[in-house]
Amino acid sequence: MAKSTAAPAPAAAGPSTPRLPPFAPVAPTSPSPLSTASEHWVTPFLAPAYFPLSAFLSVARELTLHPERNSALILRADPLGTGGGAGGHAGTGADWAGAPPEGTRLGLELADDVRVRLMPRQPKRDRALDQRTTFFRSPQGGKGLEQALVLKVPLVRTAEDVPWFHPPVRKLAFHWRALNDGASVCGQDGIDDGMQDGGQHDGGDGDGADDDDAAHAHGHAQEQLGTISVSYLAFPEGVRSNAGVDTLGVPVKAPRKRSPLAGSDAAPAAETEVSAPVGQADAAAGAKDAESSTSAAERDEAAGYRLERTCLALLERLYKFGAGTYNGYQKRVHHDIVVAREPFQDLYLVLKDRHRHLESRAQRPGSTPKLEDVKRHVWKNPGLPDDPTLPTDLTHWGSQDVAIAAFLMLLWKDMYPAREAASGSGGVEEWERWGRPPGGFIDLGCGNGLLVHILVSEGYEGVGYELRQRRTWPLYPPKTRAALVERAIDMPAWFPETMDEWEAGIWPGKDACAIKDDSYLIGNHSDELTPWLPLLSLLPAKPVPHLSLPCCLHKLDSVWTAATFRPPPHAHALAAGFDDGLEDGASRYKAYVMWLGHCGLLCGWQWEKEALRIPSTRGWAIVARKRWTTEQEDRECRAYALEQVNGVRQRGAFKVRVKEGKEH
Repeated sequence: MAKSTAAPAPAAAGPSTPRLPPFAPVAPTSPSPLSTASEHWVTPFLAPAYFPLSAFLSVARELTLHPERNSALILRADPLGTGGGAGGHAGTGADWAGAPPEGTRLGLELADDVRVRLMPRQPKRDRALDQRTTFFRSPQGGKGLEQALVLKVPLVRTAEDVPWFHPPVRKLAFHWRALNDGASVCGQDGIDDGMQDGGQHDGGDGDGADDDDAAHAHGHAQEQLGTISVSYLAFPEGVRSNAGVDTLGVPVKAPRKRSPLAGSDAAPAAETEVSAPVGQADAAAGAKDAESSTSAAERDEAAGYRLERTCLALLERLYKFGAGTYNGYQKRVHHDIVVAREPFQDLYLVLKDRHRHLESRAQRPGSTPKLEDVKRHVWKNPGLPDDPTLPTDLTHWGSQDVAIAAFLMLLWKDMYPAREAASGSGGVEEWERWGRPPGGFIDLGCGNGLLVHILVSEGYEGVGYELRQRRTWPLYPPKTRAALVERAIDMPAWFPETMDEWEAGIWPGKDACAIKDDSYLIGNHSDELTPWLPLLSLLPAKPVPHLSLPCCLHKLDSVWTAATFRPPPHAHALAAGFDDGLEDGASRYKAYVMWLGHCGLLCGWQWEKEALRIPSTRGWAIVARKRWTTEQEDRECRAYALEQVNGVRQRGAFKVRVKEGKEH
């Protein structure tokens, strides 16, 4: 029984205090306590734990609910009910029913039981996997060493049923054990707090970018409170090779030996028909058998190497996250505030598959045959979508625009009323009935036109404007080509000279203005157009919402250079401030995003932002969809906008960009 007293409190943070020691696991010297006569558990690694039992269970539960932080091949975990195993996924009644015996072997009591469905990031390659995770801990109020055990069981029958993103084992266990000094390291309520808090580390796309920040959040003197270990129970047939696919999604540096993926070295049939002396034939047959045996041994060795590497990475993640949780680390940037994660990820995978033939590599005219991957030159292969010669995966920029399209489609679904599907249509996609801007979308500075192409291909009306036609435009389908317009954009010319003209609705540049009633503005890395979006949104009789993805730092007629920005007080500003949820520290980009949010607020838009799940270091999106204004306040917002525009006119620094240079 475990004796419980007060948990040790984290030391006060200070600039001179040491950080978390480097991760230095060792091989255990004793057999796994989970082993029995019929089950041989393997414990490849043991490491010191600088956090108590409560932090261990908190982090283990968090990583169970968010397995994408452990593997880039996992999309997310969908919670299951206590029945489990539904939907045609393999599993046995014994896996679902009752508490697993491993906890009893250690004298532990059941603390929690979590059942999830692991959803793959590549659904065409991997299938979903049901997994049961049980949490055990020492009985509270007893004597003896405190322990905790987290047991993960994939609900499969054989090793072949385990998808590539999961270690090919029957069971996986993580064991926390207090130091052998008879002292308690966890409070009476530590386990309950640890099991319910969770949510401190949001790894987003599972890239582990916050591991070191989490582990070294405070950097106070670290005291070893216990040990952590990882163990696994192999299938009876042994460890299955993952065929060169690393379960963590990271390239593996395999030993310099014959590849386990190499094909057979059997000679062609025409050569095997040549007879040989009996002695030579026997020697050749023996050599072939020896080579086959060696190849099998090497395959087993490579499989074991990958499994141990996976165990090492999982234990290191637990080591860092556990220390971060104990030190009070708080995740600052949060995703999925405006659009929920699950529908976004599901729609993204569908769109990515539908547009898998898009390729963002292009060849410059007159250059060598080498293709280059650049943002503004997305190549549309004219082949059919089911052409087997087309690439199966989008490149960097293609994936980004697919993600932005998915975000917009779900955002519009919530903003606008649903509509009736077109009559007489056959297989209708579900988004055909989703709401959308009545006046269509307007993509200012659409560049290569890929985002316009995706939205138009999925049935959305809209147009994209760009100063110069890109050489990719002629390769799009006719409907997309019709939605791409080459024109110089003179923003100040679209505005009236006075408020009287604005209120009358008549001024010289109104007819030339591209911003129409009931439309939706998009600024997808639109460079110098970015700060104009909130001003342009006020031109229609009813202000139109917009989405801005700032990248290059521009003001209305100059370049943004400030490293900090402190917005003046405003009655409708959020109490938490414009920097709430943004990255820590000071940067020009952070200050620029805050300035854009302040400009939008002065134009009547409530401050909303979203850290998009896109492969970009500048992935913030400013979402202008809700207004805080009355009719009179709208007039004041337009007066502010006109003041800014007239200031640009008076300074004379703004120049309309013209086409120049060689063909893009």
